Amino acid sequence: MSVGLVVSMAFAAWSCRGNGTPAASAARAGEPLSFAFSSLDEKAADSDSFRGKPCIVSFFSTGDLSSQAQTNYLVAMAAHDVGKVGYLLVALEPPSQRELIEIYRKALKVTFAVAMADEHTLAGKSTFGAIPALPTVVVLDGAGKVAKRFDGHVATSKELREVLAELK
Repeated sequence: MSVGLVVSMAFAAWSCRGNGTPAASAARAGEPLSFAFSSLDEKAADSDSFRGKPCIVSFFSTGDLSSQAQTNYLVAMAAHDVGKVGYLLVALEPPSQRELIEIYRKALKVTFAVAMADEHTLAGKSTFGAIPALPTVVVLDGAGKVAKRFDGHVATSKELREVLAELK
């Protein structure tokens, strides 16, 4: 399956926006997720780097306005959570768009890791499972287990803070 087709499918699924749902991923229920993405700026973008603290992973596309809104929420939250919560943006874009993703990162003043999705993630075969709509936000607990997942729903700071509070 081509990268362009996967991204197109994600945009088509965007109209099927939903509320946050309990974890539904390719990982077996209750098991920690294992992942490693290629970061644009050499910041940690792998599961081992986030162990011991909650982590919010957001899958996005530069051309999606809902993804931009989601990123803005996460940038504001991350400014207050330094060292307490891990944050990671994962671009569902072909490698040829790396420069555009870097511009997106700088324009939105993202201070945490921004990474490129690998082919398994683009094909829906990673431990995160299929990404049916954008943005998709996955909240992991300190052990790396999925606490909550929002598919095609801009998770507000309030919603994310509620999930994080449940993890304490």
